[in-house]
Amino acid sequence: MYRLAEVMRAFACVIVIGIPLGIRSATSALAQQPVPQVYRMVIKTDPAFGPKCFDVPFASQAAGVRVQIWDCNDGKAQVFTYDEGSKRLKFGNLCVVSWGHGINADPVGIDLCDFEPNQRKQSWDVVADGDTYKIVGANGLCLDIHGGFKEKGNSLNIWSCNGTVSQKFVLFEAHQ
Repeated sequence: MYRLAEVMRAFACVIVIGIPLGIRSATSALAQQPVPQVYRMVIKTDPAFGPKCFDVPFASQAAGVRVQIWDCNDGKAQVFTYDEGSKRLKFGNLCVVSWGHGINADPVGIDLCDFEPNQRKQSWDVVADGDTYKIVGANGLCLDIHGGFKEKGNSLNIWSCNGTVSQKFVLFEAHQ
């Protein structure tokens, strides 16, 4: 199990820019800023919930497909990326999106990435919560396993953050 900070360190790149001593420039100040990272990961449920992973049925690249939980299998359908700069959680070239009005029970799926004002429905914060993480999106609502049901194929939605195991996840570096 990796903490997000460990995943971030594992993916971190060190960039060395040769600037002669005594010369200061805007580029040297920019070079000192941390570069946002993109992480390839498998998102697993809290161990107390049971061994399930976020999954896109049949690894579909079609917009409009719901994200579900499924038995973890190291397949392509379970590899997501998180861009800490744009705060986008993606599956392939599609964004993980909460559809609806940003209220409890809005469904979550994959869709075209949108750069318009409703981008907030595609923006996620990955927040440490003890040994797990919560993924917070539209209007401060958490990614949630619908109804807390453990059956494979159960969908994700957003819900008020409440600290239950259906909103706690463990992040693993993807091997594919």
